[in-house]
Amino acid sequence: MVHLTIVDQALDAGALIQRAQTERKLDFELGVIDPFAPATEAFFLDMAEVRSQSYFGFRFQCTVPTGITEELATLLGRGGVINANLLDSSGEHAEHEPPEYLCQLETVRVLYEAGIDVRWQVSWPRVMRDPFFGRELLRTCAAASNLPPPDISEQFRHDVPRDTLTRMQAITTAWGTQFRKSTLTFARGPGFVRIRDRRPSKGGCRFYTLKAQQADILRFCSRLRTRSDIGHFAEGVPDNKVTAFLERMVTDELIARHGNYYLSLPTRRTLGERWSSEVV
Repeated sequence: MVHLTIVDQALDAGALIQRAQTERKLDFELGVIDPFAPATEAFFLDMAEVRSQSYFGFRFQCTVPTGITEELATLLGRGGVINANLLDSSGEHAEHEPPEYLCQLETVRVLYEAGIDVRWQVSWPRVMRDPFFGRELLRTCAAASNLPPPDISEQFRHDVPRDTLTRMQAITTAWGTQFRKSTLTFARGPGFVRIRDRRPSKGGCRFYTLKAQQADILRFCSRLRTRSDIGHFAEGVPDNKVTAFLERMVTDELIARHGNYYLSLPTRRTLGERWSSEVV
């Protein structure tokens, strides 16, 4: 793995091709990606064009912060990023609202939907002193088995009591056991969203069809939203109907909820999955 940085002035498509020819390497580590730097977008636009027009199948690994957009995640995937480490900042925001782990999970879903494998760590110091936080976390972990599970950070291993560590190890182990790719996906049609749920915990394959405002709300929650955000978005829909719909989505584990925050879990179905009756 060759280590490079995007801000390196020598790092452009031509220089990278020359380096690949000289060193016979196509795998590169890019370090931490700055989602707001113009150089980031410019580099991956160039690499997407190179990969589409040549036989150079560059593969990149990088580290990304939480909160990147779907557009940037898609560009990273097109530009050759196949593995991403999520920057762990949860220890810095122990009382963060919304919960930092949910912000991380949002970014994991965005990257994973773009075809990028994600490795992430969490520090959950509030679990050992906040029963409500622990219950909400357990419910989210049980629902999110279609997404890559987290590792337990070294800080967490050293800073918490043994019984808490044992509990969290059990959670992440169960998550990893249940994890399967492409087991909770959606496809959009004219005026509706079709969800296919093949998570092992469901014991089979289930389909959900959401129409009109329900489909819009599900997609709106692809980014972390508060109940107030959703109410404003669904203006004109009776509030009791919005509440009933959200409760059904949470019960069916299609939307994760932590307190007042909501995040949809299905990822966009790829074209290949749409044409296949079974995803391997």
